[in-house]
This record gives sequence, structure tokens and C-alpha cells, in this order.
Amino acid sequence: MVTALAAVSLVSCGKKDAPTPAGPTIALEGLDITQVHEITGEPMTVKVNVKADAGIKTFAIRITSPLLTEELLSGIGLSAEMELTAPANDDMSAALASLGFPVGADVTGAKQLSFDISSFVPLIKQLYNGHERDSNHNFELTVTDAANQMARETLKFHISGAEPSVVYNNDANLWLNTATLTAEVPDGGNVAIEYRRAGEQTWQTATVTDAGNGFYTGAIAPEWMSDDAAGVWQMDGMTGVFAGQKYECRVTVGGEEVATSTFETAAGDVIPNGDMQAWSQYVGYGSAGSAVYYPTHHPPQQRRTAPQRQQRLHADALHPLHRAGQRQHLCTA
Repeated sequence: MVTALAAVSLVSCGKKDAPTPAGPTIALEGLDITQVHEITGEPMTVKVNVKADAGIKTFAIRITSPLLTEELLSGIGLSAEMELTAPANDDMSAALASLGFPVGADVTGAKQLSFDISSFVPLIKQLYNGHERDSNHNFELTVTDAANQMARETLKFHISGAEPSVVYNNDANLWLNTATLTAEVPDGGNVAIEYRRAGEQTWQTATVTDAGNGFYTGAIAPEWMSDDAAGVWQMDGMTGVFAGQKYECRVTVGGEEVATSTFETAAGDVIPNGDMQAWSQYVGYGSAGSAVYYPTHHPPQQRRTAPQRQQRLHADALHPLHRAGQRQHLCTA
């Protein structure tokens, strides 16, 4: 009896519990998962490898991104927080699968899992549609195995913001001396848009309107000055835009210059004697012998040939003052 008990005791002492499986691990193939990776728009490889000796019980994803908001994600069937073993609905399951994520039975109980989201990650930059903002986009992955052991890693991505810029909208109104500029300042701030005629020293200020999403519109218009005594208004020739001129423009943020560019306005149409510096005179019927002056229709000091002089005489004969003189002569005859 004693011998039997001793044997049982020896057997009991020699029995060992089954070893606990190693906890799950998450890694990026060919990349350091602890580092931040730049999304440049060029092709990139983002392949996730998961190992769970006890089998995967749950696999959660949590997205933190200024662009991938809940509103945007819901529009494509996703959410900021998702469970790959049991997506919230069929639409989410289909959306995840289309982007390269495994779902449902492909995840539950798996001891090794690899999935490629190389086509999904570059889409983040494309969603900015060329107006990138300096931003971080993180995907927190949490895997729990059947032994309730957990692994958590974050896929960290970064997008560099677009550089500040300012461009002319090619919309000058040379009759009103107006035009507009568009500035892009991704980080915003105290934005000012200025311009000046090439060669001038003083910058003129455009009227700035915040167009949203990092864009600003600068309206250029002339300023008018008045002499209170005479009541005469005059345009400040350094403001506004004029035909056939080259201009410099710039954007400042908090007084610091961040972007510059130049533009030229069209030559415009020249109006003959538009400044009315050349005049002709008329002496004839109805002028009482005195000269009557009126703006000429040809440039000053332009020599005319004999046929042109004949045409000029004909034009003078048709001038309203000439015809008025003829009528007066007929009435008094």
C-alpha cells in the first residue's frame, strides 16, 4: 500500500503543465514598424505579417487621421474603429476586403496572417487632390489570441504639406484696373497678399478673402484720392493693374514672406488720341470767324499724303460743327 502511494506521488510530481504559446506579434515586411513612413504618392510596399501561436481571437483596427474622418470613412463603408474578425456589416466587410484587409473566417483562429495594403495607403495622398497638408495618419492594430495575450502596434504614416504659393488668375479687367490672385497657405495664419509694379519699392495690399481649405483670394483694385478743396478724385497710379505691365506678388504670414511670383497684363487696345493731346480746329460757317477746336482722330504730327488730306477735308465737311454752320447759313440767307 505504501509502495503504491509512493508511486502515485512520484507520477504526480513528474507531471508538467502544457507550455503557454508565445504571444502574438505584428510586423511590417521589409520595414521597421516603429518608424514613421512617408507617403509620397510613389508606389510603396505595405505588407503586414501577424503571428499568433494560440490562434487569433480578435483583430481590431483604429484609424487616427485628420483626413480619414468618420464622415469620410462612412461614405466608403468603413469606420474609424473596426473589428476584422467580425465587421459591423456586409458593406464594411466588402470594403475592407477590396482594400486588401482579411475579414471574418480568414482571421479568426489563424496562427499566421499576412495581408498587403500597398494599394490602400497611397490613396490617402490622392484624397488630398493635390492640396496636401502636413499630417500624420496612424493605423493602430491590436491582436488578441485565444490565450488572451495581446499585441499592439501602430502603422505610422506621414504626408508632407504643399508649399505655400501665389498665382495670378489671368482675369485682369483693364477698364476697371482690377485683378485677383490666389494663394495657397496650407498652415494658414495671418495671411496677407501683396503686389507691386515691377521696379517699384512699395508693396500694395490686396483685399484678402479666406476661401477655405488653405486657399485665399487677393482682390486687386485701384485706390482713389480726393482733394477736399477742389472735390476732384484721382486714381493712385501705384494701385490697381494697367495694360502691358509686369507685376510682382507675394504672400506673407505674420509679416514673413513665404511665396512669390510674377505676372504680366495684356497689352490692351490703343485708342487713337485717347489722351486727347492732339486737336484740330475749324473756322467756317457758324464759327463767327473764331477757331473751334476738337480732338483729332489721327496721331499728332502724322504727315498725310494728298489722298489722305482730301479725305480729311471731306471728314471736316461732315463734322457736326461744319454742318451746324451750314444750317445757320441757310437760315440767315
